[in-house]
Amino acid sequence: CVVLAVALAVLPLLDRSSKPIYLRLYPTKAISFLEANGYRTKESRWVTQDWVGNYLECRYGTSARAFIDDRYDMYPEKVVTAYRNLLNGTGKTASIVDTYKPDVVIWERNQPFSNWLKGRLGWKQVFTDKKFVVFVRDDFKVSEKLEKLYSDRICQPEPNESPIK
Repeated sequence: CVVLAVALAVLPLLDRSSKPIYLRLYPTKAISFLEANGYRTKESRWVTQDWVGNYLECRYGTSARAFIDDRYDMYPEKVVTAYRNLLNGTGKTASIVDTYKPDVVIWERNQPFSNWLKGRLGWKQVFTDKKFVVFVRDDFKVSEKLEKLYSDRICQPEPNESPIK
């Protein structure tokens, strides 16, 4: 009974839900851009770094469909190995992309995987900011809004957002 009373007294002190989540380090603008322009669908497969996978799960809950997050013990070893190869640029990138068939890649700029995607046949860069770059497959079906946006090149990015023109 004493243990229960102590637990009930301490429990409210452990509740940190009232503190804001610091999102500045996450690709929030890139993800909002993708959402607004038809790239987030039930079927689309996104590949991100593990910590971005955590953010996707926070933002979308069970519908996040993250490739990986930082709970490595929850994923098959082959997924963890594939992720580490993408992260470190081990030369297996093409086979990993062929295996997992991502539609969208959100990655930090100037990293081995994002550098590999630059100018890669079958991929196009659709967003960049100071920290992140977003690539999508050429054959990914986008909304008319996005096609029009790029066809007449009148895109005015939001502050700190830079869609590719």
